[in-house]
Amino acid sequence: MKLPFKKEEFLGNIRSGNRRENNSPRNLNYFDVHLDNNTSEFSIELFKEVYKKNPTAMKIKPIDNIFITYEIYNKNVKCRGENGKALRILKNGEKQEGTCKEENCEYCKNGSCSKVGRLYFRLTGIEDRGIWCFTTKSRGIEYIERYLNLMKEKGIDITNSNFLLSLNEKNGKSGKVYVPDIKLIREENKVTSQSESNKQQKEKVNNKSSNYYEYIKGKMVDYAGHRIPELTLAREGGKETPVYLTKESNKDILKLKPGTIISITKIMKGKNNMIFLKDYNIIKAVNQQKNLIENAKKEAV
Repeated sequence: MKLPFKKEEFLGNIRSGNRRENNSPRNLNYFDVHLDNNTSEFSIELFKEVYKKNPTAMKIKPIDNIFITYEIYNKNVKCRGENGKALRILKNGEKQEGTCKEENCEYCKNGSCSKVGRLYFRLTGIEDRGIWCFTTKSRGIEYIERYLNLMKEKGIDITNSNFLLSLNEKNGKSGKVYVPDIKLIREENKVTSQSESNKQQKEKVNNKSSNYYEYIKGKMVDYAGHRIPELTLAREGGKETPVYLTKESNKDILKLKPGTIISITKIMKGKNNMIFLKDYNIIKAVNQQKNLIENAKKEAV
């Protein structure tokens, strides 16, 4: 399954289930982020910045409709079917390519094959940080697929629209289950005066939940044999985060003093979860004396 984004953009998994101590699956009534092979502590903390408590709904921006596969993983066979094609890996390691037809598949008939849906999206408010994945095996797969297809039929660009992904209580065979569903967040278009627009912009700068960061301090550090700028950024009242500039980074901020407010538009994650600040918009500039950090711009790589 080739995904329409770069590997380094992927932040991790958001789930509505985990496992008990005996390794049996447990259905949750909220969205959860925890450590796994593709989800780091950085992603957990990033998620908590937006949702401090256990959320039952999230504002998201899908990058496409839900991806659907048919999967089985046991000691005898591993198989993934997608778009009518299947790749199987047998117990002896032999790979077999074939067709994936649910009605003719022995594994589907005996219930050992699962229909899996993966929805990839950006979280509204931190869209620039990267892409998340929500995986489900529930009937929510059909709910999400049909709804997003309907939005497309209506001419709505789902990749540029905000949706509410929620968990709704349903009655299942084993009791209560929590099934995902999705709906478009309809935003009213308002024409505002220039003074009202300026007022709204000022409010956004002071809004803790906004995507604006304050430049706290800066210094030069050694990295991979070069001297590069390290900037400390923080949301108002939030945790301070170090970011780094490279040769390709926008360096306008080096001309400005701490107290400057920026909106991040592009970052890149490096080794050890280092965050490289590639581009941003300056929302509020605090002028810097020319001779304080002029050399930093020349030394940046």
